[in-house]
Amino acid sequence: MIVDQYYVNTAPIRAQADTGLASDELEVVVGRFPVHHDRAGHLKGEVVIYSDDKVVIRHHFTKKVLWTND
Repeated sequence: MIVDQYYVNTAPIRAQADTGLASDELEVVVGRFPVHHDRAGHLKGEVVIYSDDKVVIRHHFTKKVLWTND
């Protein structure tokens, strides 16, 4: 069951705390929006936290799992 979810660009520091990844590692996993995008330069990706303490980073659009703490 999903307890919480948020986009990385809205809370990058929280994403680092929840995943345990450093800022550069987080950037490698999710990437940044391209220059021509409305959110140019912002980190992409969505963090999902489950009730069993599983943390997942998914692609912001396709919802493909990019990283998990398993």
